Amino acid sequence: MTIENLPVLETKRLILRRFEETDGQDIYDNYASDPMVTRYVTWNVHTSPDASSAFAKASHVGTFGTYQWAIVLKETGHVIGSVGLVEADEEKKTGEFGYVIGRNWWNKGLVTEAMKKMLQYIFLERGFVSLEGCHDVRNPASGKVMEKCGFTYSHEENRFTPMKNTSVRVKVYTQTAEEYKMRINR
Repeated sequence: MTIENLPVLETKRLILRRFEETDGQDIYDNYASDPMVTRYVTWNVHTSPDASSAFAKASHVGTFGTYQWAIVLKETGHVIGSVGLVEADEEKKTGEFGYVIGRNWWNKGLVTEAMKKMLQYIFLERGFVSLEGCHDVRNPASGKVMEKCGFTYSHEENRFTPMKNTSVRVKVYTQTAEEYKMRINR
């Protein structure tokens, strides 16, 4: 699998697609420059549109992983966040996911919608056997998204975040392909 083969996924309200080099301004305006949005993610707030453009260009060629989708709101055509695997082991078919969405789109079910579509692809099309995700303990809303997508709480641990040079306490959630298939076939 290469970034060039990343499929476009579609939901009722969203298009999940590969980042384009021209997405920088949307990324900056809609989420990456907002300290409220970036306070619990592993990367630093973008301080200029140039930083977001560099991220878009790097994502376009797969620097940040093969399974990384821009979340595009169908209604406007603008990038409002991202969802994907921050780590993927193609041999073992395991991975860790992450997501972020702009504050204007919080509490609208959009991340859950994007995650459910991504999980369908990752588990059913790519054959992954298990996924893991975590959130800062100070961000319980992220845990609710994971639970809505069928993940179960596993444990708490400390994780070091190199880009922010800090350690944070996180809650870890897991889901296997078997659990996913049982849930969607109910």
